[in-house]
Amino acid sequence: HRINQNLLLRVLNHNQNRPRYQKRLSPEDIKARLILFIGMTLSLVFLIVTLGITYALIFVTQPIAAQAPNDAAFQTLVFGLVYSQVFAATGNAGIAAAQANGAVAAGPAFLGTNNVSTALVKGIIAYHLLASLTTSTSTPYQPNIRVFSVNVPAAGAFIKTLVNGGIAIHPGVRAQATYAGPAVTSLSFTGYGTFPPGGAPFSGAAASAITMDKHAVNGVYHILNSVLLPQ
Repeated sequence: HRINQNLLLRVLNHNQNRPRYQKRLSPEDIKARLILFIGMTLSLVFLIVTLGITYALIFVTQPIAAQAPNDAAFQTLVFGLVYSQVFAATGNAGIAAAQANGAVAAGPAFLGTNNVSTALVKGIIAYHLLASLTTSTSTPYQPNIRVFSVNVPAAGAFIKTLVNGGIAIHPGVRAQATYAGPAVTSLSFTGYGTFPPGGAPFSGAAASAITMDKHAVNGVYHILNSVLLPQ
Protein backbone atom coordinates (compact mmCIF):
# COMPACT_ATOMS: atom_id res chain seq x y z
CA HIS A 1 0.00 0.00 0.00
CA ARG A 2 2.87 2.39 0.77
CA ILE A 3 4.22 1.85 -2.74
CA ASN A 4 0.81 2.54 -4.29
CA GLN A 5 0.40 5.64 -2.19
CA ASN A 6 3.78 6.98 -3.25
CA LEU A 7 2.97 6.29 -6.87
CA LEU A 8 -0.38 8.06 -6.53
CA LEU A 9 1.29 11.10 -4.96
CA ARG A 10 3.80 11.28 -7.80
CA VAL A 11 1.02 11.15 -10.38
CA LEU A 12 -0.89 13.92 -8.61
CA ASN A 13 2.20 16.08 -8.29
CA HIS A 14 3.01 15.54 -11.93
CA ASN A 15 -0.48 16.62 -12.98
CA GLN A 16 -0.33 19.71 -10.81
CA ASN A 17 3.04 20.78 -12.23
CA ARG A 18 1.89 20.48 -15.83
CA PRO A 19 1.47 23.92 -17.52
CA ARG A 20 -2.07 25.11 -17.89
CA TYR A 21 -2.91 26.21 -21.41
CA GLN A 22 -5.03 29.37 -21.83
CA LYS A 23 -8.29 29.18 -23.62
CA ARG A 24 -7.98 30.08 -27.32
CA LEU A 25 -9.71 33.29 -28.42
CA SER A 26 -12.67 32.94 -30.69
CA PRO A 27 -12.89 34.96 -33.94
CA GLU A 28 -15.46 37.20 -32.28
CA ASP A 29 -13.05 37.94 -29.42
CA ILE A 30 -10.23 38.75 -31.85
CA LYS A 31 -12.49 41.04 -33.88
CA ALA A 32 -13.66 42.88 -30.76
CA ARG A 33 -10.10 43.43 -29.58
CA LEU A 34 -9.02 44.67 -33.01
CA ILE A 35 -11.91 47.12 -33.11
CA LEU A 36 -11.00 48.40 -29.65
CA PHE A 37 -7.32 48.80 -30.58
CA ILE A 38 -8.06 50.59 -33.86
CA GLY A 39 -10.62 52.86 -32.19
CA MET A 40 -8.21 53.84 -29.45
CA THR A 41 -5.44 54.50 -32.00
CA LEU A 42 -7.66 56.68 -34.20
CA SER A 43 -8.93 58.59 -31.17
CA LEU A 44 -5.37 59.28 -30.08
CA VAL A 45 -4.35 60.48 -33.56
CA PHE A 46 -7.44 62.70 -33.81
CA LEU A 47 -6.68 64.21 -30.39
CA ILE A 48 -3.07 64.97 -31.34
CA VAL A 49 -4.09 66.58 -34.67
CA THR A 50 -6.81 68.65 -32.99
CA LEU A 51 -4.44 69.90 -30.33
CA GLY A 52 -1.82 70.74 -32.98
CA ILE A 53 -4.25 72.72 -35.13
CA THR A 54 -5.65 74.54 -32.11
CA TYR A 55 -2.17 75.47 -30.96
CA ALA A 56 -1.22 76.71 -34.44
CA LEU A 57 -4.35 78.85 -34.73
CA ILE A 58 -3.98 80.41 -31.29
CA PHE A 59 -0.26 80.75 -30.69
CA VAL A 60 1.47 80.59 -34.08
CA THR A 61 1.54 83.70 -36.29
CA GLN A 62 1.43 82.79 -39.96
CA PRO A 63 3.61 85.15 -42.03
CA ILE A 64 2.16 86.62 -45.23
CA ALA A 65 4.90 86.60 -47.82
CA ALA A 66 2.96 88.43 -50.52
CA GLN A 67 -0.41 89.93 -51.29
CA ALA A 68 -2.92 87.70 -53.02
CA PRO A 69 -3.29 88.51 -56.75
CA ASN A 70 -7.05 89.02 -56.40
CA ASP A 71 -6.54 91.50 -53.56
CA ALA A 72 -3.95 93.41 -55.55
CA ALA A 73 -6.25 93.58 -58.59
CA PHE A 74 -9.15 94.73 -56.42
CA GLN A 75 -7.07 97.51 -54.88
CA THR A 76 -5.94 98.63 -58.32
CA LEU A 77 -9.54 98.72 -59.47
CA VAL A 78 -10.67 100.70 -56.44
CA PHE A 79 -7.86 103.21 -56.82
CA GLY A 80 -8.61 103.75 -60.51
CA LEU A 81 -12.33 104.18 -59.96
CA VAL A 82 -12.00 106.71 -57.17
CA TYR A 83 -9.11 108.57 -58.79
CA SER A 84 -10.96 109.04 -62.06
CA GLN A 85 -14.15 110.23 -60.35
CA VAL A 86 -12.43 112.69 -58.01
CA PHE A 87 -10.08 114.01 -60.68
CA ALA A 88 -13.00 114.60 -63.05
CA ALA A 89 -14.80 116.54 -60.31
CA THR A 90 -11.87 118.56 -58.93
CA GLY A 91 -9.16 118.55 -61.58
CA ASN A 92 -6.63 118.14 -58.75
CA ALA A 93 -4.38 115.10 -59.05
CA GLY A 94 -3.23 115.36 -55.42
CA ILE A 95 -6.74 115.33 -54.02
CA ALA A 96 -7.70 112.50 -56.38
CA ALA A 97 -4.72 110.39 -55.29
CA ALA A 98 -5.42 111.01 -51.61
CA GLN A 99 -9.08 110.04 -51.98
CA ALA A 100 -8.15 106.95 -53.98
CA ASN A 101 -5.60 105.80 -51.40
CA GLY A 102 -8.20 106.31 -48.69
CA ALA A 103 -10.67 104.17 -50.61
CA VAL A 104 -8.08 101.40 -50.96
CA ALA A 105 -7.45 101.50 -47.22
CA ALA A 106 -11.21 101.31 -46.56
CA GLY A 107 -11.53 98.12 -48.60
CA PRO A 108 -15.06 97.04 -49.63
CA ALA A 109 -16.50 99.91 -47.63
CA PHE A 110 -15.48 102.22 -50.48
CA LEU A 111 -18.74 101.27 -52.23
CA GLY A 112 -20.58 103.31 -49.63
CA THR A 113 -18.74 106.51 -50.51
CA ASN A 114 -19.99 109.21 -52.87
CA ASN A 115 -17.04 108.70 -55.22
CA VAL A 116 -18.08 105.36 -56.64
CA SER A 117 -21.61 104.49 -57.66
CA THR A 118 -23.19 101.09 -57.94
CA ALA A 119 -23.83 101.78 -61.63
CA LEU A 120 -20.10 102.29 -62.18
CA VAL A 121 -19.26 98.97 -60.57
CA LYS A 122 -21.98 97.24 -62.58
CA GLY A 123 -20.51 98.77 -65.74
CA ILE A 124 -17.09 97.27 -65.02
CA ILE A 125 -18.62 93.86 -64.43
CA ALA A 126 -20.68 94.14 -67.62
CA TYR A 127 -17.50 95.08 -69.50
CA HIS A 128 -16.12 91.60 -68.79
CA LEU A 129 -19.09 89.82 -70.39
CA LEU A 130 -18.75 89.50 -74.15
CA ALA A 131 -21.99 89.97 -76.06
CA SER A 132 -23.48 90.25 -79.52
CA LEU A 133 -26.31 92.26 -81.03
CA THR A 134 -29.70 90.56 -81.12
CA THR A 135 -33.15 91.51 -82.42
CA SER A 136 -34.42 92.20 -78.91
CA THR A 137 -35.59 95.77 -78.34
CA SER A 138 -35.32 95.62 -74.54
CA THR A 139 -31.88 93.97 -74.29
CA PRO A 140 -30.24 94.37 -77.69
CA TYR A 141 -26.83 93.06 -76.56
CA GLN A 142 -26.81 89.69 -74.84
CA PRO A 143 -23.99 87.36 -73.68
CA ASN A 144 -24.95 84.68 -76.18
CA ILE A 145 -21.57 84.14 -77.86
CA ARG A 146 -18.78 81.75 -77.01
CA VAL A 147 -15.40 83.24 -77.80
CA PHE A 148 -12.76 80.53 -77.63
CA SER A 149 -9.12 81.48 -77.90
CA VAL A 150 -8.95 80.09 -81.44
CA ASN A 151 -11.75 82.47 -82.44
CA VAL A 152 -9.54 85.48 -81.73
CA PRO A 153 -7.34 86.60 -84.64
CA ALA A 154 -3.61 87.21 -84.31
CA ALA A 155 -4.06 90.72 -85.67
CA GLY A 156 -6.56 91.52 -82.91
CA ALA A 157 -10.25 92.34 -83.04
CA PHE A 158 -12.82 94.37 -81.10
CA ILE A 159 -15.57 92.42 -79.39
CA LYS A 160 -18.74 93.98 -78.00
CA THR A 161 -19.73 93.56 -74.36
CA LEU A 162 -22.84 94.05 -72.23
CA VAL A 163 -21.81 97.69 -71.87
CA ASN A 164 -23.04 98.14 -75.44
CA GLY A 165 -26.55 97.52 -74.17
CA GLY A 166 -26.42 100.96 -72.57
CA ILE A 167 -23.82 102.60 -74.84
CA ALA A 168 -24.31 101.22 -78.32
CA ILE A 169 -21.33 103.06 -79.83
CA HIS A 170 -18.84 101.72 -77.29
CA PRO A 171 -16.05 99.92 -79.17
CA GLY A 172 -15.96 97.02 -76.70
CA VAL A 173 -12.74 95.25 -75.73
CA ARG A 174 -9.77 94.51 -77.95
CA ALA A 175 -8.80 90.84 -78.02
CA GLN A 176 -5.62 89.40 -79.53
CA ALA A 177 -4.19 85.90 -79.68
CA THR A 178 -0.70 84.56 -80.33
CA TYR A 179 -0.42 81.35 -82.31
CA ALA A 180 2.15 78.58 -82.64
CA GLY A 181 0.84 76.73 -85.64
CA PRO A 182 -2.88 76.06 -85.06
CA ALA A 183 -2.58 76.33 -81.26
CA VAL A 184 -3.03 79.50 -79.23
CA THR A 185 -0.09 80.16 -76.90
CA SER A 186 -1.35 83.38 -75.32
CA LEU A 187 -4.49 85.49 -75.22
CA SER A 188 -4.85 89.11 -74.14
CA PHE A 189 -7.61 91.70 -73.74
CA THR A 190 -7.21 95.47 -73.70
CA GLY A 191 -9.82 97.77 -72.18
CA TYR A 192 -10.89 101.19 -73.36
CA GLY A 193 -9.90 102.90 -70.13
CA THR A 194 -6.39 103.32 -68.78
CA PHE A 195 -4.76 103.36 -65.37
CA PRO A 196 -3.94 105.99 -64.30
CA PRO A 197 -6.95 107.56 -66.03
CA GLY A 198 -6.58 110.02 -68.84
CA GLY A 199 -4.63 107.96 -71.34
CA ALA A 200 -5.61 107.38 -74.95
CA PRO A 201 -8.25 104.68 -75.48
CA PHE A 202 -6.80 101.16 -75.52
CA SER A 203 -3.31 102.46 -74.74
CA GLY A 204 -3.07 100.75 -71.35
CA ALA A 205 -1.39 97.45 -70.59
CA ALA A 206 -3.29 94.44 -71.85
CA ALA A 207 -4.75 91.91 -69.46
CA SER A 208 -3.33 88.45 -70.09
CA ALA A 209 -5.38 85.30 -69.84
CA ILE A 210 -3.66 83.11 -67.26
CA THR A 211 -6.22 80.39 -68.00
CA MET A 212 -7.99 80.01 -71.34
CA ASP A 213 -11.09 78.26 -72.63
CA LYS A 214 -12.68 77.19 -69.37
CA HIS A 215 -16.09 75.64 -70.01
CA ALA A 216 -19.19 76.72 -68.12
CA VAL A 217 -22.81 75.61 -68.37
CA ASN A 218 -23.78 78.58 -70.51
CA GLY A 219 -20.52 79.58 -72.15
CA VAL A 220 -16.75 79.74 -72.02
CA TYR A 221 -14.61 82.01 -69.87
CA HIS A 222 -10.99 83.12 -69.55
CA ILE A 223 -9.28 84.10 -66.31
CA LEU A 224 -7.42 87.44 -66.60
CA ASN A 225 -4.60 88.81 -64.49
CA SER A 226 -6.04 92.34 -64.31
CA VAL A 227 -9.30 94.27 -64.56
CA LEU A 228 -10.55 95.92 -67.76
CA LEU A 229 -11.90 99.47 -67.49
CA PRO A 230 -14.68 100.55 -69.88
CA GLN A 231 -13.83 104.25 -69.61
